[in-house]
Amino acid sequence: MTLIDEAVSATRGVFALAGGQKDSEKYFDNSDYGLIGAIIALILSIAINAHMPIIAGHAQQQLLGPREATIFISTIYLIQIGVAAIVLNQFNLIERLRAYLIADFWSNFIIIILMAIPALFRVQSLLFVLILAIGTIIIKINIMRLIIKLNIGQIIIFFVAQLTAGFVGLIILGSIFGVNIAE
Repeated sequence: MTLIDEAVSATRGVFALAGGQKDSEKYFDNSDYGLIGAIIALILSIAINAHMPIIAGHAQQQLLGPREATIFISTIYLIQIGVAAIVLNQFNLIERLRAYLIADFWSNFIIIILMAIPALFRVQSLLFVLILAIGTIIIKINIMRLIIKLNIGQIIIFFVAQLTAGFVGLIILGSIFGVNIAE
């Protein structure tokens, strides 16, 4: 399977997750090769995300340059991956970490691509952002439910741990980079 084939299959998987399909895991390649493909997707999503203000034509308004944004975003991902490993270990589900990472990395890539499309055309739509945000939450919950196989209590703990880790990471990195995230 080529990386393009994997990307097409993973895109189907992300949309299957958005629809809550119980067999959505079948679209993700959980082999070593699949993990490498998902890491490539993550790296591309970080690069696109770091350059999003430039893509959207707001380069003068960006808080961080692309290099700093790349470090910032990468560090947040690393913190969340570490927290995911800790929480899954506590649930005795550490063997599901790879499947989680693969689905999460590909979903991040697809979501970033969907965010970049209107930005390329300089279209700003609060409704689109709201729909994408709701879709992202649904996808993330379904990754926990259908890929990791967590029960409702575990989903709540995992979700809160991820949000908390991301928020704490934002505060710490924001203070390091001199960015006030409250603005």
